[in-house]
Amino acid sequence: MHIGVLDSGIGGLALLAELVRKYPDNRFTYYSDNRYAPYGSRNIDYLKWRVHTVCDELKGRGAQAIALGCNTAGSNLASELRSSYSLPIAAVSPEAYPEREKTLIMCTPLTALSRGVREYVERGAAVYADPALVPLIERHRFDLRPVAEYVLPKLKEYSPEAVSLGCTHYVYLAEYVSSALGVRLYDGCARAASELAPFAGGCGDGSVTFVFSGENEREAYEFLLNKLLSRD
Repeated sequence: MHIGVLDSGIGGLALLAELVRKYPDNRFTYYSDNRYAPYGSRNIDYLKWRVHTVCDELKGRGAQAIALGCNTAGSNLASELRSSYSLPIAAVSPEAYPEREKTLIMCTPLTALSRGVREYVERGAAVYADPALVPLIERHRFDLRPVAEYVLPKLKEYSPEAVSLGCTHYVYLAEYVSSALGVRLYDGCARAASELAPFAGGCGDGSVTFVFSGENEREAYEFLLNKLLSRD
């Protein structure tokens, strides 16, 4: 199967890595909409425009399934996209269990407005939605220590027992958050990847093609993907 994965930047590589692990004999195209990044601080109409545009592009390139590697897209548009396209659509969205543990959801401002996150809040979760965080991660992608120094004091104020990394960009901070706070982490990537289990077949070559709406950053993306794949 040819699986198309989309995000506005490097975050969706976390979902791509999970898909490559689970379905290594498939073919993958990763679309980074980096010219129009980030999605999470935009409005819903902008998000719809970009995500539909990228889905159309992936479909035109032969994708037989699409994986939304962006929590903002997944939490706000998954149902709409499944109604609009005949392809299987997998979507990452914040994963949390606030009934059983004091939970902090880290997400973008637009994800924080989604029905799913609002329901988590009604069940007791707290939300940290910082529009500066994704641009910081993109800027410091090869050395995240400045990002950790910026965000960890803010997270500690919530004293959580668990943290939902409700933006795939935040997966890059997982080790910092876990070490500093000593909490359980959830990122939703394994759950999203499993949605394609009924459809993924072994008829591909395991190749990954990168497509960019802006600057071609293939070498950087390949490096980050390999780093994610090397994690246990």
